[in-house]
Amino acid sequence: IGSNIVERLLEQHEEMGRERGDVHALTLRKTVPWYDKMGFGVVESQEDIPQQLVGEMALGKVITRLLGEELVCIRAGRDR
Repeated sequence: IGSNIVERLLEQHEEMGRERGDVHALTLRKTVPWYDKMGFGVVESQEDIPQQLVGEMALGKVITRLLGEELVCIRAGRDR
């Protein structure tokens, strides 16, 4: 069900004339394999994280570290 929701959201994004590569999200490192199957990839460079997510990413990293997890930024659009 989750993958169908994500795929439909990406399709709607494209129907609005936008590129899939414009779609970024924050997630836990352990969930990356699930997103990878849908064509997402980890944004490795801090400079490539959209400005709108920088503050959320900084705060999220503090919280996830306290929980023993790692927060990462992912980007859609990588070839599947």
